[in-house]
Amino acid sequence: MVMLYTIEFLRCLVQYRKETVVEIARMRERTRKDKKPPMHLNHRLEDIFLLLNPCLEIEESKISIIAKSLADMRNFFTHYDKTKYIEPSYQEMLAACHVLELVLLAIIYYEIGIPGEHIKACKERIEFQRFDEFIEVLIARKRLMLNE
Repeated sequence: MVMLYTIEFLRCLVQYRKETVVEIARMRERTRKDKKPPMHLNHRLEDIFLLLNPCLEIEESKISIIAKSLADMRNFFTHYDKTKYIEPSYQEMLAACHVLELVLLAIIYYEIGIPGEHIKACKERIEFQRFDEFIEVLIARKRLMLNE
């Protein structure tokens, strides 16, 4: 039952910033004709972080950086393009796992109706106490990639 709510939640995200995302996708996809432009992973992640930000309490200026960093990590392992993506370190992978674990927990809690204050309180649990530190690791990764 929770999975159905989560799927519905993710479907709602497509509508959250649909027009902006479609415009960005159209600018990026110059070769596709008469096909619906894809929604890239970094845009999906950014939407999730923006929607859950009242619970996660991340600076809005950092959200797009975090989303891009997570998407680039995934792309490294799925596309195997070492010229375009940098292999993530152990610390970066650990940070990504912990951040995404809290995001998944927040999505599920949000969907089953747990109030935002209780979701915020999850950051105080021992496994999420370093959440802000892990966010900074992901931001530092993106800065490193921009400098190279």
